[in-house]
Amino acid sequence: MSDTPETDHLETHLGCAAIHSHPILWEHNRKLERERNEARINAQKSKAYKRVLKITNQNLKRERDEAREEVRLLKAILDLIKKDVS
Repeated sequence: MSDTPETDHLETHLGCAAIHSHPILWEHNRKLERERNEARINAQKSKAYKRVLKITNQNLKRERDEAREEVRLLKAILDLIKKDVS
């Protein structure tokens, strides 16, 4: 199967009109169809990448918050130890 099915379909179903059309027109249509398809794929990849980044960012924020809480608890323990030693 061709990578330009829409252009192929038009060219095939236009019959005589397609035969009399200039070949450069069909090649240009195929080029545009390929570029459009590639742009769609890239847009989908970009959306998927953004979703991964969002999830990663949420996980990193959670880990940061957990680390801050642990630091807070360790500071409290250290303050108690310092008070007990004094």
